[in-house]
Amino acid sequence: MAGTILLLFLGAACFYFLRLSKSNVTWAKLAVVVCAILLVVLAVARMSESKDISTGAVMDRYERYQAICGEVLGESLAARHPAARVVLLTAPPATAPGRQALLDSLQKALTGGGLTVSRKDVTPPEGMMASLLPVDDPGLTPEMAERFKSEMTMDTSLWFNTTLLGEILDDLKGQADLVVCVLSFPMGADAAKLPPKGSGPALVLLNADIQEPQEVLQSTVLDSVVLYQGGPDMWKPGTHIPKDKNAAFARHYKLLTAEGI
Repeated sequence: MAGTILLLFLGAACFYFLRLSKSNVTWAKLAVVVCAILLVVLAVARMSESKDISTGAVMDRYERYQAICGEVLGESLAARHPAARVVLLTAPPATAPGRQALLDSLQKALTGGGLTVSRKDVTPPEGMMASLLPVDDPGLTPEMAERFKSEMTMDTSLWFNTTLLGEILDDLKGQADLVVCVLSFPMGADAAKLPPKGSGPALVLLNADIQEPQEVLQSTVLDSVVLYQGGPDMWKPGTHIPKDKNAAFARHYKLLTAEGI
């Protein structure tokens, strides 16, 4: 806003001094040149700021924060679950902004802590996918249907729920000690319906909207949850990211565990 006002002011001043210069006011010519230079400099600065946003600088910063989230979470889990067998739940492909960076740093921290890590891609059940397809649309071609399926698979909030997650945890009994769900958990999902504590692998959720999380952490298989708290500097160009990873993590995330950490 201030930059726009300054641009308008310089433009008006340049026009004013230009008129004066035509009246043979000697110093007005110099003033026109100075105003013109300032206009160019300010315009270039504004364009650079826009470029910073449009060329992905903001998303690069978000990915860095996601990588920090994965690293801090991975180190915490490795310390609390030594020698555990871990399965990372994700959806193919991991195209959500920052998800690949989070996955890679999380896996690196877990394996660096001595844990065994594998990944499991979760896809919607065929019956559920069929119910989402607009089959009554006469213009729906096979190619469009496949593209629709791909988009629905990536948008896990449309089909992923506690029932499906419970089935996955049941299938992983004896194969995993800890399951980290990197999928987008649906808003308002009733986490209290998760399997009871001790009935299967411990569960970790990221960015889940859970009501009364401490109660759920005590009564279900949920071992820990990362809450996204946001913050204005996440998206502001040129904002400094703290060098200390724990300080950077605390700016945008909060880790809750069954021990109440």
